Parts: sequence; structure tokens; C-alpha cells
Amino acid sequence: MSKKRTEIRQTSRNIRVVDAIYIQCKLECYRGNPLIEALPPPVSKTKWKERLQQQPAMLPAERALPPELRLHCALKMKRAFIVQARHLEICEKTDLLLRSAYVGVSLGESERRRRAQEWYACVQSGQVPDFGLGEQANGEFFSIIGSSGMGKTQSLLHFLEWIPEVIRHTASQHLQIPVIYVQCPHNGSTKDFARSILRAFDRLLGTSFDKENDRATEETLIAIAAALMDRYFVGLLVIDEIQNLSHKKSGGREEFMDFFLQLFNVLHLSIIVIGTMKAAGVLQTTFRQARRASSMGSVVWERSKPNDKGWTRLLNNLWQYQWQGEPTELTDELADVLYDETQGITALLVRLLILVQHRAIALGIAELTPKLVRKVASDNLVLLRPMLAALRSGNPARIAKYDDFVIPELDEFAEISGAFPRESFSATESAEGAEAIKEDTRRTVLSMLLSLGLSEQVAEFHLKAVLDVTPEATPLEVMNEVLARTKGKSARKSTESRSKKKSEGAAELPNGYDELRDAGWLPPEGGLGATDEPGDAD
Repeated sequence: MSKKRTEIRQTSRNIRVVDAIYIQCKLECYRGNPLIEALPPPVSKTKWKERLQQQPAMLPAERALPPELRLHCALKMKRAFIVQARHLEICEKTDLLLRSAYVGVSLGESERRRRAQEWYACVQSGQVPDFGLGEQANGEFFSIIGSSGMGKTQSLLHFLEWIPEVIRHTASQHLQIPVIYVQCPHNGSTKDFARSILRAFDRLLGTSFDKENDRATEETLIAIAAALMDRYFVGLLVIDEIQNLSHKKSGGREEFMDFFLQLFNVLHLSIIVIGTMKAAGVLQTTFRQARRASSMGSVVWERSKPNDKGWTRLLNNLWQYQWQGEPTELTDELADVLYDETQGITALLVRLLILVQHRAIALGIAELTPKLVRKVASDNLVLLRPMLAALRSGNPARIAKYDDFVIPELDEFAEISGAFPRESFSATESAEGAEAIKEDTRRTVLSMLLSLGLSEQVAEFHLKAVLDVTPEATPLEVMNEVLARTKGKSARKSTESRSKKKSEGAAELPNGYDELRDAGWLPPEGGLGATDEPGDAD
């Protein structure tokens, strides 16, 4: 039975197409190239800042609206985009990469098309294509690496809003798709990656390439993806979440590398990869040849420091969005607390400010205070506490464990989802002192447990369980209980039993005492209530 040949046919549902309007380029190397002259002309950094900056209007009259409406107003902060120097650098380099990929490429038959066709024929016949992978490519390579929640992807997507998705060149009836944006699959699969490229074309053109090739082999999918990028004159391929490639074994990464180099060298695409700090290893191995062939370098986007000008500007711009009553002035103490609770992560700052607004509006709080910020953070950022604790520690080994953490969406926080019970202002304020003591206890005991060699994951799990039941326990009592739990026993008694023993002067030591004593955390003799004063012993 002969194998059915996969057909790549043009769609009649061009749902995102604009007709090309050509603007003559001033640069000789770009002039006369319709693929470049159909793109929006390059602009200055000042112009890019005007295009990217998004600050929804904050109307003073909105503070007089009913609480249920002001809660909606607070969501305006999600749409705010405060331009930083990194954003402008990304826009500038992305524009350069896009145009450089089209140099020497025409709308007619070209060397690029001939080589792509020969490569496709080799793959379909089962042969290994060889077109000199060591040659210098026309396209460029650029990487954007940084902590989660800093706005890497958002920056690029804002740039792409100013680039037409599909351009029709009416004279030749060719379609041009300047940019294809895809995410690296969670398993790092080359087959799934090729399929995601097909889905990107389907989204832009209204086609069904993915569905038509649902049973295709990996080699066929790769060939089809490459042929589509050639047919529709793709200039820039953006690969997000590239750290997922680290999940693959070395053989799988080499397989992905082969595909990547074919795109880079045969089709002469420009390629941008985006990922977390964990992607650094991938860049040092899988993409090393592309990095040598490119002069664009990379942007390493670390979290902000408390005194960074960009962080200060971001905080000042977002602080103006207040609907709880008369605006509260941003004091140094408030700024310090906001940084401590978010550790310089942009997305987390935006979410926390929205959550604080929701708490203040719901409870009728007129003034924003450090205590309120701490309380809201304590109630809502529970899942992020281990990551934030690692960032506060400054320990590279601990921080590395959370390189690929994900900032929850706003509706996943208790304040928004409704999991948090609405309480009065007095209850929120009075709970602050107890919560602060509980948090201090947690941090103290966590540090002690880690120094004893207990893994952070196990320590955090047992700490939470103990403090949820006995939030008033002292650090030593909490540590005893955690050590006992790790041995499969519980040193905790009920409140009534513990009170009875204290009143009877019971001297029984809890499980885990020996471990504490040997580690030097307790006196060598006596119980938790014992003293070193002469005469205390019988």
C-alpha cells in the first residue's frame, strides 16, 4: 500500500490578511525588497516608548463609586505596561533580526527556496540532507533569558502588536507571515514542536495543517513545518519557554538541534529564544553554533533590586492606582515592604497591589499601611513562600531550585477566588501581630532545619502542617514537632493535655529532644522549661 503524500495547499480563509503598502527604505541593502518595504519602517526608541507605554486612566471620581464597582476598577493595573530600558532593547533588536532575515530573499524563486525544496525531497525520501551546516547564515540569533514574572514574553508580544500578522503582496498574490511565535513543548519533543508550528499557521491563516497531518511521522512534520515557513516567507521564529528543552536527554537535544540548524542555515530565518535562567545550560549546548554565527548576543533579565531606577519608576507609576479612598502616600517603609514581599518580581508586584486594593475596598479601609500589605501577602502568597524565602536568602543553590516557578494568575489567589473569608478591619489588623510572629517562627525554624541537613521541601511541608495547627507555638516547640514528624511520630499533644502536664510539673521530654541537644540548640540537660539555677533539680 503506497504511503499517502501530505499536500500543502493554500487556504481560502485568509482571516488576518492585510494588503501590502510599500515604503521605500533609505538603506541600500533594504531598498527594492518588497518583503522588507512592506514592514512598518524602523522607529526611534522614543517612538517605541510611546507605542509600548500603557497606563489606563485613573479617574478621581471612581473613588466615589460603590465598592462592587471599585473592585473592577482595581483590575486596570493588569493592563498597565511601564516601559523599561530592557523593553526598548528587545524591540530594537527584534526589528533588526526581522529585517536581516529578508536580505537577499525575493518573492520569486530564490536560492533559499531551491535549497528548501531539495531538503524537503531528501527528508521525504528518507535521506539525510547535508547543506553545509557550518556556513554563515543570513538570519540572526538572539536570546532573552531571565526570572519568571519579569515581562520577557510580554515585551516581545507588545512589539509584535505593531507587526502585521499576514501581508498579501497583491501583484504576485504571495502571502508573507513576518513572525511565527511558538512555545517549546513541556516535554521538549521535536515532534510536538513541529506540530505547534503547524498550529501557528492554522491560527493565522484559518487552515487545518495540524489536523490533516495528525498521523504524520516526526520527520514528515518537520519537513512540512519548514516548507510552510518557506512558502509564507517567515522572517522570524520566536521560541518561548525554551528551558523545557532541558527536560530532554542529550540525544533528544541533538535531534532538536538538527531541526533548529536546518531552519537557521537552510531557510536563513532569524530566531529568538525566550526562557528562564534554567535555559542558560540549553544555550551553552544546543544553540552554541547559532550563537557563534550571530552578533546579536542576549538579554539577561534578572529581578529588580530595591534601588533600581526601573523598579522605583514602576512602583511610583502603579502606586497612583488607588480606589480605597483618599490616596495614601508611598513612604519608604511601604516601598520596603512591597519589595520584601515581591522580591523585585514585576508580575508579583502588580498582583499584590491589586490584592491589597481588593482587601481595602472590601473592608472599607481608608489608608494603605505596611501591616495591611503584609497581611494580604501572608494570606495570598502561600504557595510562593518557599520561592520568596529562597530569593531573600540570596543563596544561589536555593534560588536555582525555583528557576522555572510560575506566578499564579490573578483569579487563582484566595483574595479574588473567594477562598479568603471577608473579615472586619479590626480582625485584619489584630491578626497582623500574630501573623508576623508566626512568620518569624517559620523563618527561624526553617533556617535551623536546613542547617541540620533536612531538605527544604520536607522542612516546608512539616512546618506548614505544625504551624497551621499550633500557630502560637514557640520556635523550639515547632522544631521538636517537625523533627518528631520526620521520624513518623508526633510530639504534639492536645492543648488540654499540654496544659494539664504543665500544671502538674511534668518533665517528660518530647521526641526530637536528643537531636536538638546534640545539634547545640538546647542546654545539655533538663526539659524545655528547665533552668540552670542551682537548686532547681531534685
